[in-house]
Amino acid sequence: MSLEKVLSMSSFPPAGRSVTNDPNVLPILHSIVHADHILKVIQEHWDFPKPHFCELIARGMNDNYLLRAGDTQYAVRFYNARGRTPDEIDYEADYLDYIEDEGKLPMSRVIRTRDGRSHVPVQAPEGTRYVSMFNWAKGRELVEVLDAKYAYRLGELMGRLHVVSPGYKGGNRRLLGHADSIRKNFPFLEKRVLHRPDDLAFYRKVYEILPDQLDKMDKVVPMGPTHGDMTVFNVFEHQGELILMDFETCGYGHFSHELGSFCWSAHKNRFAPEVTENYLAGYDSVRPRDKVEKDLLPMARLMKDFTQLVGVSRGINAIGYSAYKFKGFDWAIDSCRTHVANAKLFDKPLG
Repeated sequence: MSLEKVLSMSSFPPAGRSVTNDPNVLPILHSIVHADHILKVIQEHWDFPKPHFCELIARGMNDNYLLRAGDTQYAVRFYNARGRTPDEIDYEADYLDYIEDEGKLPMSRVIRTRDGRSHVPVQAPEGTRYVSMFNWAKGRELVEVLDAKYAYRLGELMGRLHVVSPGYKGGNRRLLGHADSIRKNFPFLEKRVLHRPDDLAFYRKVYEILPDQLDKMDKVVPMGPTHGDMTVFNVFEHQGELILMDFETCGYGHFSHELGSFCWSAHKNRFAPEVTENYLAGYDSVRPRDKVEKDLLPMARLMKDFTQLVGVSRGINAIGYSAYKFKGFDWAIDSCRTHVANAKLFDKPLG
């Protein structure tokens, strides 16, 4: 792709919807909606004991609110206007219902509206956004206490997830589609690293090979419905129990993704190698991987590297660096080079 083509691209298409024809009014990309309005939506569509209290607790690609209803807390997810479709939100809700009912796995589950829906639409300045409700996960982020012992137990939990997940046959199958995501979003990474020509050349070389290798990986490793973003931040611990969180990116993909994703995030957040080793050991104790899956773990880590890079590059102007916990371009290129070498990508191991 030419330099001119890269520079002409928006950082996060579409550019945002203007609510007026006045050219002096800037378009809105990601609004902050007052918690009182979110509370009104909840009161209209859900039944909860009073008194009610709602506040914004976290900004990201989706915004998250805390609802207190009586003595109970709930989590409210407010999807961004260019995020999930209604079918995709339904897929997540139905998948969570299935794996909790069939697998008895501890997680934060969707709370449906009084008429049984998983979400309701809200008109924001930038377009239609959706509101969903979840049980509040008690306890603390596992990342605060994560050690080798907890990592082993989390590995067991992910193994259990992948044992029960193939039974979920929800409609409108939602694909993780990592290869397609890389193809779609790679131009945004190119634009962000134009000031680092050596990095750009390396990423382009990876891009020429990686999506095709991931397509071939589909044919040799187990696939099915899965979490989609298992990192050190998406688990809570409460009185010794681990609770799976944030299935927002769930879908049909490589089971290996959850292994590569966790290993990648443990390294990024400077956990000892024993944490990764025990996570994999715990997983294998429940769902043993074959030699092919084990050999392709470096490819799964590289997949996480690259999908994270292109995803951040696509969305950075909607939410900025902090929500992504972006460690910078030096860390990113070093990590990618390491995983390319370990995966033997340039040798095209999958042909």
